[in-house]
Amino acid sequence: MSATIQTDFNLYFNPAKLGEIYDNRPTVSESYIAEDSIRYGQAVVAGTNVDRQVLTPSVTGEKFMGISIAIWQIEQQLNSYPTTSSGLYAAQMVLPVLRRGAIWVKVNVDVEANDPVYMVYANADPLLIGNFRNDAGTLEADLVPTALFRKAAKAGELSVVEINLP
Repeated sequence: MSATIQTDFNLYFNPAKLGEIYDNRPTVSESYIAEDSIRYGQAVVAGTNVDRQVLTPSVTGEKFMGISIAIWQIEQQLNSYPTTSSGLYAAQMVLPVLRRGAIWVKVNVDVEANDPVYMVYANADPLLIGNFRNDAGTLEADLVPTALFRKAAKAGELSVVEINLP
């Protein structure tokens, strides 16, 4: 009887999906109610009820609450559901929001490791709002003072943001 033996190994994990937690470091997340539709891996700000709701950023100066975490992959695999998702929390759904840790996000511009992180609140393309960049752009993004990019990425690709909110 012959056995199959694994003969090759990857040194690094394959890049993850938008909104997935990056690694196994301790994380802190909180549950909120989506006040509007919120994509996985997007910046969220305080909603009408600051203690319970979050929504998509829309103006400068809003209170950054964290980054929405994608959870569908695990739940669907455990329950034998299809492994596809809309990548979206609908309004009134409960969602987990990362407050401390590292997470995969989409960037609107090229970024480098250790660049500052800005959340996008205004853009001609509504699908780019809630993403991240490394500068304020043309007055379209606010600084997230407790965050850094941890991986370089080109515009439109995934990068890792590490945040440390109180």
